[in-house]
Amino acid sequence: MDKIKTIEKLNKFQTLNNNIRKKILKFQYLSTYNDETYNFIRYYRAKPLVCRLEYKKNKNICMLDMSKAYTKQLLKINYVPVITLFNYPKKYNGEEIDDYYMYLIKLIENNCLFNEKYTVIYGYNLKQLILKYEILQYLDYSYLEEIDTKDIVDECFYTDDLICDEEEDNIELITEKDQKFIMCNSIGELGKIKNKKEKSSITTTEADVQRKVKDHGGNYFKIENEEGKKLYFHVNKSYGRYKNGFLPFHTMIYDNMRMALNDIVNDLIKLGYNIYGIKTDAIYIVKNYKLDINIILKKYGLVEEDKYINSDDGINIKKSKVRENIGKLKYIISVDENDTIHGMPY
Repeated sequence: MDKIKTIEKLNKFQTLNNNIRKKILKFQYLSTYNDETYNFIRYYRAKPLVCRLEYKKNKNICMLDMSKAYTKQLLKINYVPVITLFNYPKKYNGEEIDDYYMYLIKLIENNCLFNEKYTVIYGYNLKQLILKYEILQYLDYSYLEEIDTKDIVDECFYTDDLICDEEEDNIELITEKDQKFIMCNSIGELGKIKNKKEKSSITTTEADVQRKVKDHGGNYFKIENEEGKKLYFHVNKSYGRYKNGFLPFHTMIYDNMRMALNDIVNDLIKLGYNIYGIKTDAIYIVKNYKLDINIILKKYGLVEEDKYINSDDGINIKKSKVRENIGKLKYIISVDENDTIHGMPY
């Protein structure tokens, strides 16, 4: 996110941020969990993947990075499954796969994207999975809620009176980095699962504050002014899970992301590339000049550079390619090996 430089820009940023949050974290998409459903989704849902697959250092690394990857996965969604207290995980007995049911599968064979023994996957993605697996359970929904994700993305990235191409020319308008932050932040909030509460109180004696710690937990500290008067502060933090939330919606976006990366990785391996590592929405591969990376770039799309057009007064204006680039790949031919392995465990 770019630094907010003016009040005008702050107001426009907050306006757009609030509008996108209201459309994504909409009451109609809110689910209510019982304990079984909550644990089913929380423990087995798809998560961002950060892993390094080759143990030796390698300086010949390229990167394929998906532009606005999670925005692209959001655009694939037309309906949000909503879960209520009456939905429980059920044993799978060979029923027909439903696109919007969540299935707990046991992977008989796995790869770098499906690298866990058990995972939850939506039915429409399960139909496309070519790995060997066994379906153990499924979680149905109470109803489907329609969502216009194109409208959300259009408002975030293509609101002309809010957005500029270059911040240095329009410091009162928000930039592409701001847009991306707003979208990713709203998507991230869908995955919230814990509620943090903090209570504090003040007493004048240490005995009182120690009694509060004994009865309610937490800890305390004291402050003393210049006159020697002491005050004792009791602070108690507690955490509890949300009874309501957007986990089915959030899980759908991350499930889509995993499948999108899985398709690209499978195609790269078929071509003969070695996968060096994966970092959320970026795939690192070992250079191989004998192979044609253009086959991948043509299939999934290569990010197009912004172009400049001449205005009537002869000034070059940057024309953004945001709309065309959503979900396409950035191909970075040379990557610093130290940057590559940062945050990528074996």
